[in-house]
Amino acid sequence: ASVPALLRSLAVFLLVMALAGPVLRHVTTYRQLGRVVIAADASASMKLNDALARSDGGGASASTNASRWQRVERLLFEGNAPLLGKLAETQDVELTVLRGAVGQRVWWRRQQGRDTSGDMPRSFEVQPDAPVTNLDQALRDALGPTAPGTAMIVLTDGQHNSGGSPEEFATAMRAAGTPVFTVGFGSEIPPPDLSLIDVIAPESVFTEEQLQGSVTISDSMPPGVPAVVRIQSQSKTLWEQTFNTTGKGERRFDF
Repeated sequence: ASVPALLRSLAVFLLVMALAGPVLRHVTTYRQLGRVVIAADASASMKLNDALARSDGGGASASTNASRWQRVERLLFEGNAPLLGKLAETQDVELTVLRGAVGQRVWWRRQQGRDTSGDMPRSFEVQPDAPVTNLDQALRDALGPTAPGTAMIVLTDGQHNSGGSPEEFATAMRAAGTPVFTVGFGSEIPPPDLSLIDVIAPESVFTEEQLQGSVTISDSMPPGVPAVVRIQSQSKTLWEQTFNTTGKGERRFDF
């Protein structure tokens, strides 16, 4: 009586093992390349030279006189395996320069080279001469319609000083799931300069009325340099005040 029971148990065991055995499957994955938009700020301030100090590896310090624009070119185009070429090996890449409120595409390579504007450049063919830095509309123009897998790299030296709102752009990119990576050029130390920030004054006054207001400047000069702030009308000096620089930032002068 035990033999049939043993045979039945063996049959059940073999059935379970057959059902639990490995299953051969063939899976084919079709991968769509990601899209990387590289946007280089072509504002006129990118011509500036920051005289950066660098180490030569032995502890000694050397100075490089390359402009910010030239350093962007070195980052993208130089070397046996340029960064731009490395990205283009695995991604759809578009290289754009920001000129005011417009993003101008200068090179692209998509679909593993089946869609390209030509050979990879070794330098920019345009000069940084845009009068403003726009980190809103120009970036929107460079990016165009977004799709999953899109990312943007922004190479810039300055803060936004034109129309639009970079904060709204960043919020929109976050909602779209599009990462934006910023790479800064320039120096954290402002250059020696006196610049006008704001003038507060009435829009109009009567002929005999006294004009009152204030002038605000930014002072990043070395301390003790003689300077003058002056208000003129038709080559006639209406008010002026002499002062010595302090290098301590914003200063207000009432007139």
